[in-house]
Amino acid sequence: MFETGQLIRCQERKTELFQQSAAHRRILVTEAKNFSPVVAWVDLGLDVGRKASAGWSVLAPVLSLWRGRNRSPAGVAQKIAGAFSFFHALTTLWKNWH
Repeated sequence: MFETGQLIRCQERKTELFQQSAAHRRILVTEAKNFSPVVAWVDLGLDVGRKASAGWSVLAPVLSLWRGRNRSPAGVAQKIAGAFSFFHALTTLWKNWH
């Protein structure tokens, strides 16, 4: 099927590729050690972002309620808009709670 010379060349190439692969793995291991402090900072940043997002989702409806109460709506349309804003803030708060 294969000639002896062709088979020997394939085996030599396979050995060469395994050696290159092992060298690349060693390089990756040393480079990965350099990236571990950077990855730790990224993880910390993601955690802070997640916590801030959760806090903002609760805080935003409350601020909307506070902002709506500081206004004094005079007309019927403004009162309806204020009521809509109020109920929208309440439903958002309710959805974030459950």
